[in-house]
Amino acid sequence: MDNSVARVGNISISDKEFLERYEMTPGINRHRKSTVESQKIEFLFSLVAEKLWSLEALSRRMDTTEVIKFTTNAFEKMFIRDALFKKEIQEKIVISENEMSVGLKRNSSKLYVRFLFSSDIEEINNLHKLLQNGVPFDSILIESPEYEEQLTPVEIVFGQMDESVEEILFNLKINDFTRPVLTPDGWYIFYLVNKSEEILAGSNDREDAIKTVRKTLEARKLIEQQKIFYAEFFKDKKVDIDPELFEILAKNVSSLFEYKKKNFFIKDGDLINLEPADVLKMEDV
Repeated sequence: MDNSVARVGNISISDKEFLERYEMTPGINRHRKSTVESQKIEFLFSLVAEKLWSLEALSRRMDTTEVIKFTTNAFEKMFIRDALFKKEIQEKIVISENEMSVGLKRNSSKLYVRFLFSSDIEEINNLHKLLQNGVPFDSILIESPEYEEQLTPVEIVFGQMDESVEEILFNLKINDFTRPVLTPDGWYIFYLVNKSEEILAGSNDREDAIKTVRKTLEARKLIEQQKIFYAEFFKDKKVDIDPELFEILAKNVSSLFEYKKKNFFIKDGDLINLEPADVLKMEDV
């Protein structure tokens, strides 16, 4: 049985291809039943045009050109990378019942915190000692630069903070403060002002909460599994660098940045955007 909806030369457009492409392609006014047929016909014409372009490209042997070979190779690498990611990282993620239970409990809570900050470990340790000696948190905070940011306590929800910081915060009791906590920004001491808990009203709310928690846990486990994979994959890899080539490449990179900065009037400290052609220039050693 022929399930083709159209033929273009020796290429057939099957009903399966048409349906999948139509449903996966965004369209305006798809919800209007009165225009469904005309939209499908219009979409079919676009598929026919695509196949005509494909046949024309083959007749011109465009598949043998360097640009197509380069592009095809790039797509092959991308698909292999995605398949490897799915097999070695995504499929190895396991979320336990306990992790879901803890996540759901935290997802229903909101924490209201204040914090002290310093980029200097000695200073943050001194502040921590003051707190341990009974000096009120607010008395220290009001003299700190970050006070203006905290006229009202900062609201913290599940998934917002780094997992290690979140673990500390959600185990705090009201009016307790943390030890100095190191983050990429610097050192923090957090103080729990208050917390609130939301009661899920119905099954829809619970389903939404489960999806939110699972998404957060999966995202965190993806990062964790990636680190495990990279450590295992690269542990016995060795890279030999040609000093002369490295120096040439460094000079090319520096020259390109200087050229962009000068000719595109880029200020000191502003980002310099590179295009694919720029990367090819850097590789031209």
